[in-house]
Amino acid sequence: MRCSTLLPRSILLAAAVWVLPAAVLAAPQAKPARPEASAGKQVLEEPRPWLAPTRVRWTAGNKRKTLCDFAAYSQARQDLPMQDDLLWRTPPPEVKAKLGEARKALMGVTAKDTQAERDLTALLAGPWGLTLARMALQDKDLAVVAVALRAAVPMSSQEPRLAGFAVAHTTAKDPELAKAAITLMGRSGCDTPALFALDALSHAEPSVGMTAVAVALAAAKDSSDVGLAQRLLSWLIKGQGATMVRVAALRAVGDLGWLSAGNDLEALTKDSDPAVAGEALASFGACAPFRAVTALEAGLKSKQALMRVGAIRGAAKALAMQPGQADKLLRPLLNDQAFVRDAARPADPPTKVADHAAVALKQLGRPVAL
Repeated sequence: MRCSTLLPRSILLAAAVWVLPAAVLAAPQAKPARPEASAGKQVLEEPRPWLAPTRVRWTAGNKRKTLCDFAAYSQARQDLPMQDDLLWRTPPPEVKAKLGEARKALMGVTAKDTQAERDLTALLAGPWGLTLARMALQDKDLAVVAVALRAAVPMSSQEPRLAGFAVAHTTAKDPELAKAAITLMGRSGCDTPALFALDALSHAEPSVGMTAVAVALAAAKDSSDVGLAQRLLSWLIKGQGATMVRVAALRAVGDLGWLSAGNDLEALTKDSDPAVAGEALASFGACAPFRAVTALEAGLKSKQALMRVGAIRGAAKALAMQPGQADKLLRPLLNDQAFVRDAARPADPPTKVADHAAVALKQLGRPVAL
């Protein structure tokens, strides 16, 4: 008896424990590339992403979208006749032979954009694409799997069960293979794959963890479900992973504005890594504004510049209804000339603590002389 539920039932059951009854948002949408700031421009003219406070998204009027229930989706297709299931049907001999030829030409090839890769990609884009993608994703040769993962990304929203074949590769040693698997799982638009993508947060290559954070954030935005944010916080509390990934994960939690994250975020403001502790302050101010004020006031006086920056960003959110108090706390920092780098975007040029204070005051409607 064939099984169209691609993840083992025990895993699906465990995943169900992580995800609360309300489901999360549909497939992640690509965002336009960030324009690079021109040299010599004032920061306030074109603020960098971490300079501009994000809007808390937990508002009563938000329209909720829903991720598909992966287990239910797979179960509903369990009884489809084999020949009617586009994923599990048996391809005709001539189509299977073409897959074999493309696979043989690609086996062991490490170069990118070869003719063999183009041939396999074209074959997977054909009328038997879903069936052949499922077969290629199970191949023992990782070169074949890598091409299949990339080719299957646009198919994944059409057939979420493909994500079940990608889950084994989210923690692959090859970063490109892992990122392709995570991207495919996120594009599926289903709950369980999005959760399992977070297994890659502690990957040895930080860019893999960053991809996992991006998938989680895209899936969880505008959703009443806190399962993904909860997984991010549980991982953060363990103190694992690269600094840039931990900072990105904290920023995602703050962007989501999860109101129940206060206890964990407060604990993370005491993290030994100032970049993590500073980002925790920023998220604390977004998620638990009234509770965060004392910690933010202390953070504004920290000897660590990254802590001061995090507290500034948190204060811009926590004190949004008290602009006079915010002005009193933030204005002295307009003279703070210490330079900092965004730990989540280390390639970006450094900014001054004063720049962050100016942006926060402008956000609060307080006049700032340039």
